[in-house]
Amino acid sequence: MKIFRQLSILGVLLPLICTPVVAQTVYKSTDKKATIYSDKPPKSGNAEQITIDPNQNVISTEKTPEVKALEEQQKSHWDYRDQQQASEGSARQERIARAEAELADAEAALEAGQQTQPGDFIGRKDGGVRPTAQRSERINALMDAVEQAKENLERAKYSREP
Repeated sequence: MKIFRQLSILGVLLPLICTPVVAQTVYKSTDKKATIYSDKPPKSGNAEQITIDPNQNVISTEKTPEVKALEEQQKSHWDYRDQQQASEGSARQERIARAEAELADAEAALEAGQQTQPGDFIGRKDGGVRPTAQRSERINALMDAVEQAKENLERAKYSREP
């Protein structure tokens, strides 16, 4: 029983193994848009017949010393670029972290500067009070510092500088 099974498997595989590799005919035709390759001749009849022999169209997978040297050169180039980009990336992250810290400091200074301090208000004739020019200038300068810090952070995030 076991031998019959082995023979039946061999009977299926033997024709596949022993089939000779035969050359194939391909037709090449050109129209206005493209070059077309087909295993059937085109209807127009103006085609070049090309015979493809699988035994002749074998490319060696062995690399020449020149190709190996070129691949090694390219690999070292890409390794260098990867290292450079990594160092640029860490420098960029440091710039972003510094800009974020500066923004946080500027916002904290603005919040502290908005707190009422002695001399921030002056009395009016009608009994009310108004902010002094000194307070307005201080708060405006602190708001400008926050805006500048936001711009610096955006520049650090989106700049392509190394």
